[in-house]
Amino acid sequence: MTMSRLMLCLLPLLAAACGSVSDDTDDPSVLATLHGTIRNPESIARGPGELRVAVVWSVFPKPQGGGGVNAPELHVSQDVAVNPAFPTGFTLDLRVPPPREAVQPIEKTPGLKIAYGTLVAYEDVNGNGRLDLVDPTAVTFVDRIVALNQETILAFLEGTLPDPPQRGTDGSTPRLGFNFLSVDLCLFGTGGSGPCTESKVLWKPIEAEISLALSNAPRFSQLMCQQGPGGSTGLDRTEEHPAGEIPRSSPAGPREKSSCSDGGRVYRRQSCMSRSAGLCGEITESCVTDVYHLEPGVPAPSGWPCTVP
Repeated sequence: MTMSRLMLCLLPLLAAACGSVSDDTDDPSVLATLHGTIRNPESIARGPGELRVAVVWSVFPKPQGGGGVNAPELHVSQDVAVNPAFPTGFTLDLRVPPPREAVQPIEKTPGLKIAYGTLVAYEDVNGNGRLDLVDPTAVTFVDRIVALNQETILAFLEGTLPDPPQRGTDGSTPRLGFNFLSVDLCLFGTGGSGPCTESKVLWKPIEAEISLALSNAPRFSQLMCQQGPGGSTGLDRTEEHPAGEIPRSSPAGPREKSSCSDGGRVYRRQSCMSRSAGLCGEITESCVTDVYHLEPGVPAPSGWPCTVP
């Protein structure tokens, strides 16, 4: 799921308790301060461009003609240079609120508005000190996004908040102003932090440290499109294998997930891949789920990937 579509899916969930717009900064011109760390666990080689951190805000226009989701427009907020030695810490002062067009009403929560932002690390390839966005006709990007946190969104809340509040799955609530919103989707019994039974939505204070990991994932680049893809289409397929068949291999990459259920007698493995129609075109994501199972009472054969009591 792309970041823009994840943000759209969260719109109905967002209502919370109120608080102060100021986030305990000493400088009156600073609305909030972000603290984080950039890691390079896979020792990915970097280019020569200066490493910087920026916030990219998403603006979702209203659908035209009563259907579909229009492509989000993207806007860059403040950014700052960081030390390229990993792991490296960074501090980013937010001195202005999100663009007004990014602060939009939350459906079914009158008086409450929200803006969504993504914190990214990028290589300033042309050395101009800012993240350059490209128009939909571009044939190449100017800069290169090298890291982001796909599970954590920067959320700005404004307006009147409901009472009682709707809370995160852990009971957490945000403040008015800047917050982090962490989302851990549970797919086929597996989430970002391991086995799961439900998806989690957690509010975190803006003072919480955020971690960005370097990656070569090409889908990150679409955050540099002035107008993002107009959505994504999904091509999903499930394949049921004969009873007792042993999976040929285990998940090998971040786009592959697996889970065991029914006392270890059912094994599911999902593999996904994305294709983009040009730099800023629509994303097509296809997923294949293979389902393997054992007949009742039949012992697990050698090589079965799940533990059967």
